[in-house]
Amino acid sequence: MNGFDLLAVIGLGWSARRGYRRGLSEELFRLLRLGLALLAGTGLYHWVAGGLAAITPLSEGLSQSIGFAGSTVGVWLLLSRLRRLLRRTVEDRVAAGWAQTGGAILATAKSLLAIVGIVATAYYGSGLPFREAIAENSWIGHAISRVLPQP
Repeated sequence: MNGFDLLAVIGLGWSARRGYRRGLSEELFRLLRLGLALLAGTGLYHWVAGGLAAITPLSEGLSQSIGFAGSTVGVWLLLSRLRRLLRRTVEDRVAAGWAQTGGAILATAKSLLAIVGIVATAYYGSGLPFREAIAENSWIGHAISRVLPQP
């Protein structure tokens, strides 16, 4: 267990507390936005990284990291437009008592997805200085990198 593992565990606990205060309607949107952005970023990074490598003199590891981050942020921004609609729908259909508990659960899941995103960036970025500490030497990073697609 290294510093990244400790920060990840603290972050998960803090997220659960914050999600309890925000409630289900806010956290559902945040979880969907992050999850879809990471899925799209993971699926599109090969194409974006290949395009970057073809038009710029970047190394392969750096272009892959930029491709993953760029596609993730692009999808994130597109999904931000749906916030109001999803929030109203959930608030109309969920009882107030369940909203706080559901918010805590979804906030923890969202933080776990963010940790997966950090590990994926370190795993795919072969030239990054923090790659070894996160993707290989941390317990959480090692567990997550075993299920990621090979670069």
